[in-house]
Amino acid sequence: MRFCNPIGCNAPWVHSKVTIPQNLEELSLVQIWDTVAKATHVQNDLVELQSFRLLTGKDKQIDSLTFIFLENDTNGRAKAYQVEINSKGKLDWHSYKSEFPATLHPIEIFTEIDKFNLASLKTGEGGLELQVDFNFSNTGYSSDFMNLYQLENGNLLPLKEIVFRGTPVCVISVFQLKNNQSGATEVTATGGEIPTTQIWFLSEDMSKAETVEYLQ
Repeated sequence: MRFCNPIGCNAPWVHSKVTIPQNLEELSLVQIWDTVAKATHVQNDLVELQSFRLLTGKDKQIDSLTFIFLENDTNGRAKAYQVEINSKGKLDWHSYKSEFPATLHPIEIFTEIDKFNLASLKTGEGGLELQVDFNFSNTGYSSDFMNLYQLENGNLLPLKEIVFRGTPVCVISVFQLKNNQSGATEVTATGGEIPTTQIWFLSEDMSKAETVEYLQ
């Protein structure tokens, strides 16, 4: 699935072939990012991540990776990039003019995710989705509706509630997927079922929270 905006979809796509891990056990997002940066010829230290999505099958085999990021040049001009990598290592990318609020360098996020054992995550019958986005509004989260965690040095510290008043905040969402006639969709809890969705927050974003309550 390509979720580029109308302007971006008009730009030509560039195709290449890269080597990627076959499963979550072997995956290093830092190494994948290095591959992406080289393929797109961006100046790595001027890049900020906007979103990232990882999809796997039920067997934890990697189906696709999608990156959207911004490169800010030394003259203050911005260029957005969208990169898609499929399970066979086909890498497609294009760039387009766009502007996004300031976020974080991809390495800052991927380094923290790599410390966690992604292979330990439970998949649904349709696989697994890990999504990285940024929240730019004041928002509260409750464990009544999803499993909340602080990602701390490879460990997940359970949260009961967290309310942010400072932005941007990196939000890492993990969904178990189910199959239906139109393809894989997120598993949602209903009627008193235990929620399976996980939301992770980086430790460095904890200082932006107005309220933080940990589960005992």
